[in-house]
Amino acid sequence: VCCVERVGPDEWVHTYAHRAHTHDIHALAVRDSTLLSGGVDTKLCTYSTRDFAQVRPRWIPLLPANRLVQHSEDYSLLVLQQRHSLELWAMRPQDTASKPLELAVNMQLKGEGHVHCVALAPISASMLAVSSTAGTRMWRLSGSANPDPEKVSLPDVVTQFSRRALKDEFCHAMRF
Repeated sequence: VCCVERVGPDEWVHTYAHRAHTHDIHALAVRDSTLLSGGVDTKLCTYSTRDFAQVRPRWIPLLPANRLVQHSEDYSLLVLQQRHSLELWAMRPQDTASKPLELAVNMQLKGEGHVHCVALAPISASMLAVSSTAGTRMWRLSGSANPDPEKVSLPDVVTQFSRRALKDEFCHAMRF
């Protein structure tokens, strides 16, 4: 993908190029200040049209890079990441009379953005963190049988940093 600039009524000059693809490019699309390319190498790449020479292209993974399902260490709680919500599933031993898997909480997240990543504290499943385009949020969970999420306030510096990082760098991973 290359950048050319008009220097006269009938004259164009090559100014910069990125070789983000290994083979031919078959599709280009532009929206606002972003150029998207797709090629034979099955990669999708985004470029900044404003800062084409200064900003390297970013690759969009075809499959999610992070896990969409997470669990506590003892498998008593599962978290299923959806586009705009989270499902918390309670898992019980199969020798009990109750269902082995039951939806404990369906958390509909406010805002227009979609969920980028989720982290569940693995050992005790006592904390749940979510990053979306709206920012990072955290909840304290009371237990795996009935988690009852209680929102935890994060310092302003954390929420501002995460919002900026997600907007500029497409953050996709978080861990406890």
